[in-house]
Amino acid sequence: WQMLTGVSSLKVADSDEGVVAVSTRTADMLGKPCYMAVMVDGIQMNKLGTHLYVDLRQLPRPEEIHGIEVFSGASNIPLQYGGMGAGKTCGLIAIWTR
Repeated sequence: WQMLTGVSSLKVADSDEGVVAVSTRTADMLGKPCYMAVMVDGIQMNKLGTHLYVDLRQLPRPEEIHGIEVFSGASNIPLQYGGMGAGKTCGLIAIWTR
């Protein structure tokens, strides 16, 4: 998760839930954090209605990661990654392993 701290479109925050990725571009009208969707090898980890966030400490280790893509908003997410669908309004972090 330390690799994500330099990305301007998200904020890595330590909270009661763990280490989470919060969008800096989108905010809830009630002031609640807007958690980014996280996908590992094509599988979304935080599906709408079950998990609002992913504890970034549970992601693959750096030596297992082949690439990371960060999409700052729903309109930037390619259709093959689910487009703007369920739970991706705050953006998406796509992680690909070796």
